[in-house]
Amino acid sequence: MEKETSHGTIRRDKLYLLEFPGIVRDEEKALELLQGENNIKKEFQKEHGEIDFRPRKTDPFSHPLTGRIDKARLILLFEKEGCSVMEKTCSFSGLFDLQYRPSPQKEAAVAQALEKLDPMDTQTLRNMARELGLDKTHVLEDTTDVMPPPVLCTHRIPFFSRARTRSPLGKPPTSSYLVTFDCPFPKTEIGLPKTPSEHLPALRRLFQERSIATRTYITEKLPFIEKEALKDILPYCAVYYNNGPWRGCWAKRDFNPKTDPNTRHYQTVFIKGTLLEDIGDPLFRTKDRFVFDGKKLSSEIQLLQYCDLTDPAIRVLIDSAPIRAEPSFVDGWLPDRTKIRLKAAIREKIKEILLGFDLAKIDAKHHQKIKTYLYAVEKLFTPIKKKGNEEYEILESD
Repeated sequence: MEKETSHGTIRRDKLYLLEFPGIVRDEEKALELLQGENNIKKEFQKEHGEIDFRPRKTDPFSHPLTGRIDKARLILLFEKEGCSVMEKTCSFSGLFDLQYRPSPQKEAAVAQALEKLDPMDTQTLRNMARELGLDKTHVLEDTTDVMPPPVLCTHRIPFFSRARTRSPLGKPPTSSYLVTFDCPFPKTEIGLPKTPSEHLPALRRLFQERSIATRTYITEKLPFIEKEALKDILPYCAVYYNNGPWRGCWAKRDFNPKTDPNTRHYQTVFIKGTLLEDIGDPLFRTKDRFVFDGKKLSSEIQLLQYCDLTDPAIRVLIDSAPIRAEPSFVDGWLPDRTKIRLKAAIREKIKEILLGFDLAKIDAKHHQKIKTYLYAVEKLFTPIKKKGNEEYEILESD
């Protein structure tokens, strides 16, 4: 099958690309190191295949280098002309495992011990110790060759290595959607993908209703957008703040929160998750996870916006605070130490929720978890002395 183009025809032969991790001087030897041609064909037929590169095939202590097969749409060029399309590629992006190898004098004994480890039961390990002459009352002078540590693992050690494209010489890498509190607000869309998703109109409508939002808020309001798709289309209509009072939020493009005091309602505060997710309802919130109402908790680390703090005792700290002339790096449009006071109030609310929770509603095995979390909440803050008044200072950076 051939496809006509303006420059000629492209053959539709099914070709695959396999990047051999070395210099090929003997094709048969190269195929042997990749477990043979039949194995390569079999792996390429799978949805997510893997090919092992084994340069030391007979060495039981050598881990293979694994190449992952991914889908691709590549054109094979011959004399600068497209001649075929390659639908899959296999590349070895990891680092080769040149790990510890036992000395030749003890290699046979260690190989025997490795076979004994397969059943992984206590009696087999005891028998192995007796066969190797290991006396538990006497420490051998040289124990380095008893067992290489990676062999004791129940999975492979891949040594991942992610290659990065080099930026043009003399130009620092730039991002079109990542911003900081101090940097100029971006106006361009350099580097954005050229194929927007069909969900982009819904995302833009959301940012018209709420100009600054957390990812949790977005996923709650647009649950039909998959995680990977949302990651691709968010830069089309928003920029991400990685520090400052709107840290962790996506802000609508062409909207600078540092020029509008009303954006104080979208400032953020971090609180720790409870790590008690297996207790379940009624202690935890199952919907509107971006809200803290002082009645239920979230089972994960929460990034809360001030407008989503609905508990009256916490709201008064925000609504009664005066507005600054210019936003600061930590407290934004609100007075200094407002965030510290908010965290202290949230901490007290979490304690009230846990202390007032009916333990009879959950299994006894979870009682200690709640007690442990109460202790952890207490450790989030530490009292300090300042000008004769006792205040609370955050231990974690925020």
